[in-house]
Amino acid sequence: MSRIRALISIVLCACPPGAGATTFAVTRVDDPLPNGCQVGDCSLREAVLAANANGDSDVIQLPSGTFVLTRGTLAISNPVQLRGSTTTPTIIDGDGAQPLFNVTGSPPYCWPTCRCRPTGCMH
Repeated sequence: MSRIRALISIVLCACPPGAGATTFAVTRVDDPLPNGCQVGDCSLREAVLAANANGDSDVIQLPSGTFVLTRGTLAISNPVQLRGSTTTPTIIDGDGAQPLFNVTGSPPYCWPTCRCRPTGCMH
């Protein structure tokens, strides 16, 4: 996704989660082979896959830390909010992958606590 498109997405939507929204809590900063987003064992990629499978606008809660995406671009196909830590930096590092996100489907896609830059997103 281009930085301009990311900026437009962030500016144009207030990002309220839908009534049936699920919050997926990311608990690990690595990028393992996905095997499901489980309580206490959920990577960013696994959370995105789980949100894509859910028909509602969901929230992905990221703790502070640097999330390095070693398995390539994240495909986001359903409305989702990525929420980083509000106290310390949350950084999404694409590990050189371009683009960092491949966003398809209908908006809103919002990253209210993240800033996108060429090397990734940072809260």
